Amino acid sequence: MKRYLRMPFVVMSLLLAFVVSGCAPALNIKYRPMENPDNHLASIPPVKIKLVNLADKRESMKDTVLIGEERTGINIGGHDVRSAQPVSEILREAMKAELTRSGHNVVEQNEDMLIRGELRYFWLKTEVNSEDGHTISDWDVTAEIKIYLEIVNAGTGKSEMFGPYYAKNNEKRYIQPDANIMERIFEGALGELIRRVSSDPKFATALKK
Repeated sequence: MKRYLRMPFVVMSLLLAFVVSGCAPALNIKYRPMENPDNHLASIPPVKIKLVNLADKRESMKDTVLIGEERTGINIGGHDVRSAQPVSEILREAMKAELTRSGHNVVEQNEDMLIRGELRYFWLKTEVNSEDGHTISDWDVTAEIKIYLEIVNAGTGKSEMFGPYYAKNNEKRYIQPDANIMERIFEGALGELIRRVSSDPKFATALKK
């Protein structure tokens, strides 16, 4: 009888260990355009553009959806944070949305210009703060992105590099950040990154036919 009574405790212990070990939901990061009165992409005539996924050149990064580490407590190792889709696809969709809303056509063939580049940094980290070394006071959550872009003229083959484009978004939280909070912070960084690309007059000029 005692053996059967112990079973629920064993099961609950296993479930608790699974939860604590960290199996956070993948972040569904979307591009949220920012207001940008300095959008130079919208100031040039429409261009047919082919977008190529950025080459993932993040250091020591072989996992295309690994985007950070979340720490849940003081002196406790964190667990991985992952995105729902490869990072290069997230960036391509963001660039496509911005080019389209700026009046350009994103195509798969017969392009005037091709945009490609490199992803150097795409990472979210949480830092746990404590005033007494024992009790958590707050969390600092930071998302950072850095990319380089290259424009290639399809007619002449001439290319030009731009960047780095860098963006950072940080929030202080007084409760443990969940997936929704981490998504919002990353989306803020992504929006700022694309705003910086569209605000670059040299980048826009290079896209002209």
